[in-house]
Amino acid sequence: IGAEHMEAYRNHLREVLEEFVRETGSPHGQKLLDDFADAAGRFWLVTPKAASLDELLEDLQRAAA
Repeated sequence: IGAEHMEAYRNHLREVLEEFVRETGSPHGQKLLDDFADAAGRFWLVTPKAASLDELLEDLQRAAA
């Protein structure tokens, strides 16, 4: 999810990692956050073929609210 058009997904990933580190104190999670610009490029966004990326992001945002 390193491409610029994936910024909303990068932001979601960062939020998930921050919550994970806050709740677990994970040193590996903190390392990913410390070098997030590089680490984000090593994550893949995997979706079902029938799902649109916009719909998935909307669902994630509704669930977080």
